[in-house]
Amino acid sequence: MVGFDSTTEAALKVLTVQINRLQRHLEFDFYSYDHNDTFIQHLLPGCTVDLSSDSAIRAEIPDFVTRHTKYLMRLQEEPPEWFVLITVARDEGNYYSRRKAPVSVLLLGNWSAACAPPSVVEFLLTALVREGAAALSPRQRESVHFGEKGCLFDYSFRLSDARLKAVNSFVCQFCRARLALDGHATFADDIERVLDKSWLGKSSDPATPAGIVANMGYDLFLNKGLKPTKRERLVSSLQDEGVKALYAIIVAVLIAALLLAFGLKASGI
Repeated sequence: MVGFDSTTEAALKVLTVQINRLQRHLEFDFYSYDHNDTFIQHLLPGCTVDLSSDSAIRAEIPDFVTRHTKYLMRLQEEPPEWFVLITVARDEGNYYSRRKAPVSVLLLGNWSAACAPPSVVEFLLTALVREGAAALSPRQRESVHFGEKGCLFDYSFRLSDARLKAVNSFVCQFCRARLALDGHATFADDIERVLDKSWLGKSSDPATPAGIVANMGYDLFLNKGLKPTKRERLVSSLQDEGVKALYAIIVAVLIAALLLAFGLKASGI
């Protein structure tokens, strides 16, 4: 991830690794990278990059893969087969995703509060699954259909239009058939299980993924921009304090009721 707020980055990492346990077709890892890499320099905050099919910057991708793979070869595990770079840079053509095997670039520089819901983290979870499908299924690497069905593989030019597939958990019959032709007939079911997002739970429940990231400062159901605003943090804090106060009242009432039931004086309650 290039240029993201640390809170947003931490929330995305926590939720992305949850995807690994929900299905078995894809496995997502986060890797450190060389911040001084010449290709990464094009993707820094505030940059507008040309990643069209014949651009000079796009032509740098193979060399980036070679450098980064060499960097990762120091580990015992084999390097990943596909890389996804997530950045707050903008694409010159205003696309939010560009792809040249084995690299996908997600460009969130045009994200604004108007794009929510979903939150940018939920959108990125959807986008990561989409890029994972491109890595797994060659037939799904290009634009598949222009009709907006709420399918993960909808062609959506604008971020504001992409919300339809980000809030829906659906793979159309056409795309299911194409995945099957590539030998992944059950992958569509895995995709829908992940995109359903009911597994996120409630931000008020600290035992759920949504609750975990809320305690880290990112509320999936409040945050709209690229990072939590002061107002969103305040509202989240007030909600949390309100829940704690409600629990305290309930406990006090139960204690009072028990004391009265045993015929004892509830002094100070």
